[in-house]
Amino acid sequence: MLYKPTESMPNQNPQCFTCQWRDRSAWCVLNDEDLGRLNSSKVVRTFQPGQNIYVQGDPANGVYCVESGAVTLRKTDENGNAMVVGMAHAGEAIGYRDFFSRKEFMATAQAVEPVRLCFVNRALVDALLRRNPALGLRFLVRISEDLNHAETMMLQNSTLSVRTRVAHLLLALKDRYGEVEEDGTLVIRLPLSRQDIASMLGTRPETISRAIHILEESEVAQFSGRQVRVADLDILLDEIEPYEAFVE
Repeated sequence: MLYKPTESMPNQNPQCFTCQWRDRSAWCVLNDEDLGRLNSSKVVRTFQPGQNIYVQGDPANGVYCVESGAVTLRKTDENGNAMVVGMAHAGEAIGYRDFFSRKEFMATAQAVEPVRLCFVNRALVDALLRRNPALGLRFLVRISEDLNHAETMMLQNSTLSVRTRVAHLLLALKDRYGEVEEDGTLVIRLPLSRQDIASMLGTRPETISRAIHILEESEVAQFSGRQVRVADLDILLDEIEPYEAFVE
């Protein structure tokens, strides 16, 4: 089965005209008439943690826009080894690269927390693209940004220590998953397990554990389950300096 939502109903809120993510989405180039078509035809679906939104190998017959929650993208090789290749959060689209390739989904999208998203089917996307070429250009820019990000991640994974990669990840997550307590301590809630973090950073879970141990010994951060406490953000920022020692 392609979809496994806990709910599936068309034309439920959120409305495209008042969506808080409208200005940063590819759909922002649509005029009111086309935005109305999008609003009336999209389908809103909700998923609970662990549920698949789509599965690698399923036909890419539409585009998904995340309205709330977080999604991981996992790619599995022919031997059954799975790797987290990305995440998507509220305001971001998923599945569009596979949609434009006219092939199947190249990864499995899975909810890691309660997720609500809007599904736009192929017929509607194609119609909107024909009516508004600027929409295609917006998606092309997104695909180019994805490629640049993937190249940066490849460079980091091949040149930076695991310790530094973990620091990069914490800094990337702090704005979305971090809160500052009264004493100035930054508390970050990790949305991923250590195994998923390891696969995303291109290493093994035991290597991640060693890097975390070193960060704790250096008083850079303290890890407790999926909660990370950073007493001094400047010390964490120092970890991404190029002269930091590699963690093997």
